[in-house]
Amino acid sequence: MFCAVGFRRFSKAAALGTGLLLFRVMTGLLLASHGMQMVSHNMGGEGLDGGVQEFGDDGFRGGVLTALAAGGGQVVGGLLFELGALPYLVAASAEPGGAHRSTTRC
Repeated sequence: MFCAVGFRRFSKAAALGTGLLLFRVMTGLLLASHGMQMVSHNMGGEGLDGGVQEFGDDGFRGGVLTALAAGGGQVVGGLLFELGALPYLVAASAEPGGAHRSTTRC
């Protein structure tokens, strides 16, 4: 077996832990950046006005408060998920209106 000098073999547990850490960090950053797009013009977002318009088009009431709650929840939730804090609660708040897109209006 070839073994280069300076490289150690990692155990399966260490490799799995490293992979899960990378997954958690990338998912948290993705969720937080999506929330930032909803409430600001950073990263190509339409800002708070775009978030209000999107929720209004989907049939939600509340305007600015709804957009701020959704965007703020995604930013805070993404950062908490990245840190590994409260993962189940964060996952539940990740997309508060996620199921509304599949429903039809009568």
